[in-house]
Amino acid sequence: MGRKLESPRLKEALERVGRQLEAARERAERSGQTAEAEVFEAHQAWLEDPDLVASSISRLEEGLSPGQAWREALDAEADRLRATGNPILIGRIADLRDLQRQVMLEFSEGEGSGFGDITPGAIVVAEDLTPSTFVDLCALKPAGICLAAGGTTSHVAIMARARGLPCLVAMGGLMEATESCLDRAVVLDADNGRLELEPDQARRDQVVADIAARQARAEEERAEAHLEVVTRDNRMVEVAANIGSAEEARQASDCGADGVGLMRSEFLFLGRDAAPEEDDQRQEYQASVDALGSRPVIIRTLDIGADKQLPYLTLPAVPNPALGVRGMRLWQTQPALLDTQLRALLGVKPLRHLRIMVPMVSDASELEWVRERMEALAAEMRLTELPLLGAMIEVPSAALCSAAMAKVADFLSIGTNDLTQYGLAMDREDPQLAAQADVLHPGVLRLIQATLSGTANRCPVGVCGAAAGDDLAGPLLVAMGVSELSVEPSRIASVKARLRRLDAAVIAREIDTLLAMPDAASVRKALAPLVDAALDVEPTPERILT
Repeated sequence: MGRKLESPRLKEALERVGRQLEAARERAERSGQTAEAEVFEAHQAWLEDPDLVASSISRLEEGLSPGQAWREALDAEADRLRATGNPILIGRIADLRDLQRQVMLEFSEGEGSGFGDITPGAIVVAEDLTPSTFVDLCALKPAGICLAAGGTTSHVAIMARARGLPCLVAMGGLMEATESCLDRAVVLDADNGRLELEPDQARRDQVVADIAARQARAEEERAEAHLEVVTRDNRMVEVAANIGSAEEARQASDCGADGVGLMRSEFLFLGRDAAPEEDDQRQEYQASVDALGSRPVIIRTLDIGADKQLPYLTLPAVPNPALGVRGMRLWQTQPALLDTQLRALLGVKPLRHLRIMVPMVSDASELEWVRERMEALAAEMRLTELPLLGAMIEVPSAALCSAAMAKVADFLSIGTNDLTQYGLAMDREDPQLAAQADVLHPGVLRLIQATLSGTANRCPVGVCGAAAGDDLAGPLLVAMGVSELSVEPSRIASVKARLRRLDAAVIAREIDTLLAMPDAASVRKALAPLVDAALDVEPTPERILT
């Protein structure tokens, strides 16, 4: 009887939390916090895990309340992850606790922030944080975070890294050690993984000087952010921006972007009861092109699918949404919706500054189909010029057939996140596979190499995935022959400065050796000193931090 009465309440709570996570994901995307958006998307997938839901519902039979049933189901899953002894999986327990807390709050009276009075600029010490509480905490503007638990690959660590917030994790008995230091000056040395509880005045003065030097260096980098990038071995590299709106396009321009390497058009289609009208789309696209002046703007057509439903575009549920109707595959099932987007894009002026990019292309014939459709619409609109048309390389078949793709495409852009997912057959949202789903896996690098080799300089190849801004992967991609890296606007100045110091030839000489290695861990171990040598810097010490 308990299950019959309480199961609907539990499912309704899960649906409400799912909507909250979707709203949080959309807010993160609009504000340029891509890492946070991906974390919330992963939480959505976990919330819908049929095993977790079944486990909690089964506990209703025992007479537990919905909140208690959910709590015990996630406690059991947390115990299972902890028992593996795998630090990656243990790091995901904080995510489970986050989902546990959010669902249980649906059955409680109100919610407090739990932070009390925190002064901006404080160093916050906690046992652990969940992703949602981390976002709330960041609104209070802390100077840094120290966690007794967690790990360098936990979602909170990833989010802190994306925000540039100093964060130490896995600090053990941190809470007891810091009890006597409340409201006192301490030193958080994130570079070397230390929290210094009793720094003397000389040490404090040194830290103040170091912070000032970093700020000065950041100012210098920002002052040169609008200049072009030429590596020490004379390779020209464009550093573009990943954006999600016209407002972010303006931010990207201010940050020194050489263009927009990826504008996600999905934000125009989300949170609506009906698809946006052609004029509404055109205005947003035009504002983005205007913001960048004469610099190119790459706008990706709608990348939505069975895993991300729109209320006005209901696609059938499928066992594996990542392999279902999404991206390019949507064009052939919903041509009217996407013809409207094409007409809106073709209405942008001047078209020579616009690039149209198609996601989830499997082979050259698909892109040829899009080109024919675009040209037919352009003829109807009596246009005399066309924008450049390109494809994302996310599917292994596209990478392996890049020679044929280059005959049809004006440019290619490698989406390393999905290419890694499909190349390794590892769901990018599965927390248990996070450590193995590594872009530096030799198999993924071989797909990137195949893309570059296949084009034979017939069309430029950029990278708009997370690897573009990675300290190790970015220099390697340039050494392999990538001509454009597209990153978050806030990263542009530092990425440009780093590339100007790069002698990519140092890495290029070892590419064959790197690609012959057995796994990603081996590549990372060998690549780190190569990048240090290519940048002419001292080797990076081992760290236990984000």
